[in-house]
Amino acid sequence: MMAVRKCAATDLFFDRWAKWYEHYENEMEGEGDQRSFRRAAYETRELRLCTLSDEWSLSGYPGGFLCADVRLVHGRPVERLDFLERWANRKLGYRVLLPPYRPLYAPAIMTAVDWVRLIWSGAIESAKKLLRKIR
Repeated sequence: MMAVRKCAATDLFFDRWAKWYEHYENEMEGEGDQRSFRRAAYETRELRLCTLSDEWSLSGYPGGFLCADVRLVHGRPVERLDFLERWANRKLGYRVLLPPYRPLYAPAIMTAVDWVRLIWSGAIESAKKLLRKIR
């Protein structure tokens, strides 16, 4: 989701984004949306770029630290996003969400079992990333 103020910097950014998107799609056979966005943003020095904090936005893959009602959930597969939103907002308050594990609440007063679960799920995610790099 993007909010844009029409000005010379955003016009330049969108022109560069389109150019780099076409380059990555044609030359590198796809998956150019994020690469082209980053490159155009880095090249457009006049652009002011801000992101929403984790309190409002949740990435479905890595999860995150949450404290408010999550309003935006993004990631893949798309069919899973409604479930993640309901799951993340089942109980509000300061919490850590690491799919596929249930949310952990109030880290300042978590039990030893909660901390072990959090560390274990982090180790699992790290192992998955390492295995993907090895492959």
